[in-house]
Amino acid sequence: TSLTFTQMDQVLYPESSSSPHILLWGHSLGTAIATRTLASLETLETLEAEKEVGARVRGLVLEAPFNKMEDEVNTFSAAKWTSWLLGVVSLQRGIVQSFLAAKIYLHYSLIFEDIADRIKTADTEFKTEESIKNISVPILIMHAEDDKIVPSHLSEILTDTALQAGRDTELHLFPRDLRLSHRYIFRAPGIEQIINNFEQKTRTES
Repeated sequence: TSLTFTQMDQVLYPESSSSPHILLWGHSLGTAIATRTLASLETLETLEAEKEVGARVRGLVLEAPFNKMEDEVNTFSAAKWTSWLLGVVSLQRGIVQSFLAAKIYLHYSLIFEDIADRIKTADTEFKTEESIKNISVPILIMHAEDDKIVPSHLSEILTDTALQAGRDTELHLFPRDLRLSHRYIFRAPGIEQIINNFEQKTRTES
């Protein structure tokens, strides 16, 4: 990913004097990829050409991110099955139905416990909470509180991790009554001002 980003930048801006003011933006799963890409561009082990491109990135915007894939999958799966179980118990109040529902929930809970190993084996851990510690530019995190795909509390965990690591990070949580869900943060009131303020901040600190 880093190499592709480097090649694209060299094609669009072959002369360093014409290099743009870049804000790297990721959404959902793309936030993990964007953060990891920028972190790798900023490491000392990176190729010189890649480091030059990394230096042109002035800010990182993360829209509906999660701290790591394990927590995202566990939270999403648990929420789905808890909702299903509560529905079964409320509609079918008999002892037999409740017992069967509990057995099914227990079965899938055991499967969820193995999620971490499965994700690690597939090399899809997406540990943004580790990559974000290596980001030197300002970071903007945005999340809708009614997001049912990536819960907003994962953004809060990620923000706390970044701040504890001394990263320049700001978090904007949008109230659930706005009904922005997972995909519609661009409709949030005042979103233009939030982005403009952040963009100006990256110019001031660059």
